[in-house]
Amino acid sequence: VDAVAASAGGNGERGVLADLPLHLHRHPTNRGMVPTWNVCLRLAFALNRGDWVCLLHDDDELAPGALAAIRGVCAAADGPALVAHTGGGDPADPVLRFSRREAGPESALAPPIIASGMALHRQMFVESGGFDERFRYSADLETFPRLCARWPALVIENPPVVRYRLHGGNYQLHTWQQPDFWPQLAQIERGVAQYAGAETAARQWYLARMSAHRAHMLRTALHLRRWRLAIRIWRIKV
Repeated sequence: VDAVAASAGGNGERGVLADLPLHLHRHPTNRGMVPTWNVCLRLAFALNRGDWVCLLHDDDELAPGALAAIRGVCAAADGPALVAHTGGGDPADPVLRFSRREAGPESALAPPIIASGMALHRQMFVESGGFDERFRYSADLETFPRLCARWPALVIENPPVVRYRLHGGNYQLHTWQQPDFWPQLAQIERGVAQYAGAETAARQWYLARMSAHRAHMLRTALHLRRWRLAIRIWRIKV
């Protein structure tokens, strides 16, 4: 397995990564998360002759058996597809189970939502251009519906794929505090309705999605006892 790490340009990671068997690309300045995702994918496809690249965030780790499961599903895809996972699974159950969602409007409206641990086919990256760098915070929420409107998604239900380390320093929590986060999220979700051709029901779908985002953000902030963030989220008007 070839591994590629693309650093956004922050301090402190060079010593940690220097001794690992991977290709390290470090930006001279901090370009942010989304451009770094694209650089990592671009380098990975350039350095490898295979057709698949798995993206893993730096505060997550692949669960035991996950790499074999991802490889098996990629082989079963038999062509360009998004290989994703539910975020669940039973660590004591070694049996691989996955479902296939065909490309189209329904898949675009209910795509996989977890970027870390997903695998992307080379052709999809070339034709789609990867993550849209206009969206600094939630580019995955725009990218997955766009991809699922054109290509199938194979979603791993078991075994678990990623182990998460939820902590107060998560980048996601930082983005939620930015003044342009909510307007950008609203722009993404309006675009998703267009990918799915759901203009007739767009208003109702949009309100449901934004309400779900707000509820998830509030639950997470309360779970981590980030009281000021929770109050800020509570005051958001959908």
